[in-house]
Amino acid sequence: MRSPFLLVGLVALAAWGWIGMARHAAEIRVREQWLASAIPTHLHAPRAAAVSSTIRHRDGRSPVAPRPGSKLTGARLRYVAWAGADLRGVRMTDVLLTRDASAVGADLRRVKLQRATLETVNLPFARLTGASFREARLSNCGFAGADLRGADFRGASLRNKVYLAGMAMGAGYMAPADLSGANLRGADLRGAVLTPLNGNPGDPRLRVKLAGALYDRHTRWPVRFEPTEYGARLVEY
Repeated sequence: MRSPFLLVGLVALAAWGWIGMARHAAEIRVREQWLASAIPTHLHAPRAAAVSSTIRHRDGRSPVAPRPGSKLTGARLRYVAWAGADLRGVRMTDVLLTRDASAVGADLRRVKLQRATLETVNLPFARLTGASFREARLSNCGFAGADLRGADFRGASLRNKVYLAGMAMGAGYMAPADLSGANLRGADLRGAVLTPLNGNPGDPRLRVKLAGALYDRHTRWPVRFEPTEYGARLVEY
């Protein structure tokens, strides 16, 4: 016959183990809740976004970032804060991106923004190689330090303060956008800021990069801007 003391000891040991596991699970939940509140919402892992609609706002302001390769046709995006987000290949055809939208340093390679409207959008240091802005309308946008190599701006309108040049900042500087190899045929760049607003206009650190960029007779440039001096190439086809 087993001792009652042994049975009591086994029950006590099992209870203590259960309490320990419950306490550990509770600590994990507390840590997860703390991390969720400590990390800005726009730096959380991207989630799938609605298509052809207004993207819902998680915190009342910033929309949830879409997954790479997803489609946002016709979406209305306001107060976007997607710093560092992975948005590669996202199709944003006919979207409206506005209200102080920002995607600092975001990965937007091969993103599709055909016929999109971008108003008050800040994309400094964004990776936009191979991005398509065909027939898009851009107004009050900043691309300082953005990588726009091979981007397609055919038929796009950049008529109202689209900042592409670098900027002197005390002892340092803000790098210009790199549009090397971009397609600018038929683009209206009359409102684009292609020369630095301050600092030495001849400073290569501030000059917008247009080496190998293509333009045609329908491309419109700012007054007194000579694209060939920046390495752009006129094509007739």
